[in-house]
Amino acid sequence: PYALEAPVARRQPEILEIIDACYSNGAQVAAMTGSGSAVFALFNEQAAPRAAKGLQRPGWLVLVSRTLSRRESTRRIGL
Repeated sequence: PYALEAPVARRQPEILEIIDACYSNGAQVAAMTGSGSAVFALFNEQAAPRAAKGLQRPGWLVLVSRTLSRRESTRRIGL
């Protein structure tokens, strides 16, 4: 666990529930972000849509995104 994850999870146990659910749905990595406003997980590209369906719960917002290469990122911001 990361520095803030354990103390935040003691107050908000759903953080660990979400992380566990991510791993149960095939995440390679899952962790709380920042001070606990969100959880992220990394999935391979083929597994992500299926995992997103498996992670649907009342009150959870599940979003699928992809990482941009440095070249794609630079092109999109116009550098």
